Order: sequence, then structure tokens, then C-alpha cells
Amino acid sequence: MHHHTGSSPIIYIMEELKIQGEQLPIIKGFDKTYVMAGDENTTNKYNDMVDEVNKRKDAFKEQHLEATEEEIIESVQSQQIQQLQEVQELYEQRLKESEERAQQEIQEVKQRVLRAESMYSAVQS
Repeated sequence: MHHHTGSSPIIYIMEELKIQGEQLPIIKGFDKTYVMAGDENTTNKYNDMVDEVNKRKDAFKEQHLEATEEEIIESVQSQQIQQLQEVQELYEQRLKESEERAQQEIQEVKQRVLRAESMYSAVQS
């Protein structure tokens, strides 16, 4: 499943950010792809992801006093991937639920149309 901002799947956005030197391309890719004004859920998830990265960076710094920024960032990469996978699963579930609701609504509309046609036919007779 491709997730889009405009016509760019998230993977391309993350790759572009990485090329541009972004240290957290997964999280920033999530931000550019999913976070929209007024969407409290994605905004909160993004903020949680950033907070978790900062906590992990701080913990790594405490344990490895001589670590470079690059080593610290590498230490949080797996966390970014895990967070993104969780978010992707959440959105896939939401999409599935939306599709199911849409199908149910289509069936309801079809039933109304059949009833209306039946009533119309009865009136015509």
C-alpha cells in the first residue's frame, strides 16, 4: 500500500529527506505524509515519536559519553522503523474500516433505490 503526499509515496519522501541530510528521515517523512492541520491523532503520534527519539538519544548519551551524533542517531533508527510500522498498521486498519463502512453505505443506498423503484412501479400500475 502506498501512502501519498501529492503523488509521492512516503518511501520516496523519506529517501529525499535522507539525501538532504535529514537525521530522522522516517519521522520527518511521517510528518510530511500524515500530519495534517487539525488531525489530533497524527499530530499526537508524531509528537510521541519525536519524544521517544529524544528519550532514546538522551539514554544513549548517558550510557555512551563519547558517542558521536551519528552513532546516537543510528541507535534510534530501529525505533523509528518500529514506530512507523505501528502507524502504518493503524492507518491500514482505519482504511479497512472506512472501506467496510463505504461498502455498507453503498448496500443501503442500493436497497433504498430498489424500494423507491418498487414504490414507483406500484404507483405506475
